[in-house]
Amino acid sequence: MANPRVLVVDDDSGIRRYLATLLPSLGYEMVEASSGEQALEQLRARSAPAIVLLDLLMPGMSGLEVLDRLRHDHAHIPPSAAAPRTTSPSLSKTGNWSRPSSGPWTNPCPRRRLVS
Repeated sequence: MANPRVLVVDDDSGIRRYLATLLPSLGYEMVEASSGEQALEQLRARSAPAIVLLDLLMPGMSGLEVLDRLRHDHAHIPPSAAAPRTTSPSLSKTGNWSRPSSGPWTNPCPRRRLVS
């Protein structure tokens, strides 16, 4: 049986490299996208991932826009959204987090949060 696939969407290459090392060590296959547009292309081109780890604050198509598209076009995929530590509290108070599987998390995400 194949490992569950995680789509990581983040414009920060350091975050993607970190998760490219961490996720396989936890038994996940990682697919990455550096933009919202690339994330949507990945979703069209491949079978659905088990979860999408999504940076909310990206240039171009923002993570919030991607989240809206996920809710509309890929409702069966649970997204988990990330925001930088400095903005996460305000986003969690004002955002609608009923759809993300675990609500907003800080970016970079601590290893213990990914394991849970």
